[in-house]
Amino acid sequence: DMLGTYNSFGVIVDEKTATSLGASWAKAFAMRGQFMGYVFAAQQYGYDVSTALIRGIGILKTQYNHVQVIESYAQWQLDRWWVEVHEKLSRMVSMFGMMQEHAKSPTHAHRFWPYSYGDGCSSYSGCTFLHLCTVEDPPQWYGDYAKRVWNPLAKDPTAESPVPKTEKGYTMEELMEGME
Repeated sequence: DMLGTYNSFGVIVDEKTATSLGASWAKAFAMRGQFMGYVFAAQQYGYDVSTALIRGIGILKTQYNHVQVIESYAQWQLDRWWVEVHEKLSRMVSMFGMMQEHAKSPTHAHRFWPYSYGDGCSSYSGCTFLHLCTVEDPPQWYGDYAKRVWNPLAKDPTAESPVPKTEKGYTMEELMEGME
């Protein structure tokens, strides 16, 4: 991933590998939050960028294929993306708070996270928790899973640890204050 130029205008550049680079692959980036986020971030640092250049590399058994996709984002799209990101984060924080509040009642704790009725359950080798979403009473199966606490600041983000802190001594809770 990088900032670059294409035909003398600024772009963000990303390489993607795939086994197929057909028409549907090329159309997959019009609503890709990853690239809207990159463009938005570059703008925040003063770069005149509104376009993503996605370079596809098709890795096949006997050959390699290449394709470039140029996706431009209007400012209204980027602004809408920014608002949506904050709304999603606010909902996540709210759901996390409700879950913590009701953690003493494991029969209700699972209800605060919405189900994903899409390909998220099967992407990237599938979700480890798919079984919980396909049974009527998920809490009765919780014992089949090991409890691990995710700590994004640790070398092993799933290792058990006391309340994690940033290098400056803040907890995640302190960093999330005011996002509601």
